[in-house]
Amino acid sequence: MTIQTNGDELERKKFERWIQGWWPQTTGNLVFEDGEYSNHFVNYAWEGWLARSKQEEA
Repeated sequence: MTIQTNGDELERKKFERWIQGWWPQTTGNLVFEDGEYSNHFVNYAWEGWLARSKQEEA
């Protein structure tokens, strides 16, 4: 489980806009609870997105 911070919440919103544009099947179908998405592909993409954002901060 990923612990969300305000910065992570902003990243999550940017990620959701990106994934819905890139993979339209997710539009209206993103379920985020307990720090994970219900779709495994989307969840793996989110983990990569979040890791990349953390590297940019460092």
